[in-house]
Amino acid sequence: MIVRKATGSWVAGLILCPLLVHAQIPSGHQTRVISRVSNFEFGILNNGEQFGAANDLDGFFPIGDWPRGSFHMRPYVSGGMVLAAMKEGRRFVSTAGSIITPEPGHGPFNQTVPGSVGDPQAEDDPLFSGQGWRYVENPNYVVYSSLDFDPTGEDVSGANSFDWPLRSVDGSTIYVRDPLLRANYEPVFVSDEDIFCVFKDTDTRADPWFDGDWSGRSAPIGAEVQLTVYSWEFGPARDIVLFTYELFNKSGYPLDSCYILFDPGLELSGPAYPNGILEAHRSTFESEPFRNLTIIEPSNPTEWSTKWTATPIPPTIGYPLIETPRGYDGNPLGLGYSVCAYETGYYVGEDGMTHYLGESGNDSIYYSVIASPALADSIFVDFCATSSSVSIGVGPFPVGVDQSVKFAVGYVFSDDLSHLLLLDDFLIRMRDHSYQRPSPPPAPQLTAVGLNRSVKLSWDNAAESATDIIIPDSLGRPFVGYKLLRATTRDGPYVELAHWHTDTLLVYEYLDTGEDLEGGPAPGETGSGKLKNNVTYYYQLLSYDEGAPRLKLDPMSSPPVDGVNAVSVIPTTEPADATSEASDGSVVDGTLGAATAPVLIPRNTTNFNRLLSGRDLTLRLSAASNGLRYTLPVTITDSISGRVHNDVVDPELLVHGSSEVAGLRSGTATIEDVFDIGAADITFDYTFEQLSEPFHIASIIEGSSDCPIIIGDSIGTTGLQLSSPYTSAAQELYL
Repeated sequence: MIVRKATGSWVAGLILCPLLVHAQIPSGHQTRVISRVSNFEFGILNNGEQFGAANDLDGFFPIGDWPRGSFHMRPYVSGGMVLAAMKEGRRFVSTAGSIITPEPGHGPFNQTVPGSVGDPQAEDDPLFSGQGWRYVENPNYVVYSSLDFDPTGEDVSGANSFDWPLRSVDGSTIYVRDPLLRANYEPVFVSDEDIFCVFKDTDTRADPWFDGDWSGRSAPIGAEVQLTVYSWEFGPARDIVLFTYELFNKSGYPLDSCYILFDPGLELSGPAYPNGILEAHRSTFESEPFRNLTIIEPSNPTEWSTKWTATPIPPTIGYPLIETPRGYDGNPLGLGYSVCAYETGYYVGEDGMTHYLGESGNDSIYYSVIASPALADSIFVDFCATSSSVSIGVGPFPVGVDQSVKFAVGYVFSDDLSHLLLLDDFLIRMRDHSYQRPSPPPAPQLTAVGLNRSVKLSWDNAAESATDIIIPDSLGRPFVGYKLLRATTRDGPYVELAHWHTDTLLVYEYLDTGEDLEGGPAPGETGSGKLKNNVTYYYQLLSYDEGAPRLKLDPMSSPPVDGVNAVSVIPTTEPADATSEASDGSVVDGTLGAATAPVLIPRNTTNFNRLLSGRDLTLRLSAASNGLRYTLPVTITDSISGRVHNDVVDPELLVHGSSEVAGLRSGTATIEDVFDIGAADITFDYTFEQLSEPFHIASIIEGSSDCPIIIGDSIGTTGLQLSSPYTSAAQELYL
């Protein structure tokens, strides 16, 4: 495994054997929540300990696995956070999942218990007179999962005694300890599953190093920790879990030169490869030193592909520091060091020998190990026993009396390094925008008008100006098209009628005539559509984005919203008193031949009024020849609906004229049932002059030896006679 550190160095160490884990609470029992939504399955105990106990104490067998349910990982220690601090000149360490043991072979004990410092129901510690310092068995001090609560924060699972404890107080998210006060504030939920617990290090009975007085091997710091874990069910965030710690100094004294040591506590260990030992190569990560990121990368994918069944190879794992305390200069500290966990489990004594910290260590020694600058310059090693046997260090920083600091670290799982870095960027963007998620385009405003056995649907283009602050355009366009759906009941099922894409064509109107349906008008009925009159139809118009393929994010569609992009409509016969008048168009300068302005003649009053009235259509005339005669292809376009109608006008112009046929060719062109929607015809008059010699409409078709090109000029002395200046390109007539 490669252990990388974003500041440009790496270290790794050999864990000789997995350590047993033993959680300890002075009285009462622990509670644990198993995450339910993300692709990383893990457990959290109410004393801040991650995963569980390796010796299955209290039934909490350790759970920490990716992909969920694959059992290809296992916690090798109880993961979690360690706080080291100086108080009144003395060095103290408190752990929530660590390697401290009262004697060898009994596994680590952590030094934290559930609850808040200062709880009036909790006993004072007789040695330190700390108010509410001891553990009290209170149903309020469980691990909360937001999945157990409704949007108002009320428990709907029956698994909790009280409501969701995180509330919005004066615009800030606050843990409200008193359940009776929670109803006064709105609950705060961030991810698809928020997990919360509160714990403290102030019960001396939980410290295996405590000797009974202040001057012994160990004593509490006086810290309260509020832990919130965020995880997501869909999209790239499904492979990300974020642990956020807020540490409160409740000791009554300033804390100086504080450090946080975090141990992820995971081991790659599939059923076919239980030891999880692979060669670790020396490497650096200097290309992007701004990242506060520790990376574990498998080094032998060929070998692993035959032993790892959940994914092609074991995952590349990243531990990004998303938030760190501010140092003495006022700036966030970022990543201090990443080392093999082995490095923090041993120390060199005064005798020059290496000793196991859990056997003969104390707070002062442990503090020195955590704070030692030598950790950042550790000697490179070539083997690392586990994929994530790292400890991540941050410090030093101060914490004033009754002040707090925040520390947030993520678990990010990926199939390769490049994808992991994209996920790291993704998580940072989420952090910078209050953990918003990728969003689909906004819903377009859809309107529907019932016609005789058909429905006209139209919409605006508001969705096309969509932006997504979480997914940059370089990874995926925030809008690429529309999908139109129809159903006969509000709940569906819906069938797709049409879709449009920016790479082809976007339109803003659709006439649903029910062409996908069986049947037609009943005897005595009118209307060309197959929809049924006086029957309700339900429509949804969904705008969708491109997703983010490199992030493995599928395209997202705007959800249907009643009255916005989800509407219902009833087709009906046309009103008896409906009237309509013909509509004249205009001709641009330089038209082909002498053509009058086109006229729209209604065929059906209702269809004309609702489908074409007031609409700008474009009629384009061009010229074509089969070598014998000229015809005038006509293309009529409605840019709103995307409809196109093609037809041909034949003015009876011969390529090879004669004296017998020479003269003017005048007539009226009629384009019947434009767009085939039973709304209108188009007519216009035309006049051309048939020449007696062969001629060719300039630049429309290629010339040949038997058909010389004669270019008509603005005076009209030769070639095709025009009533206005001639241009060789196809001409447009606007209706």
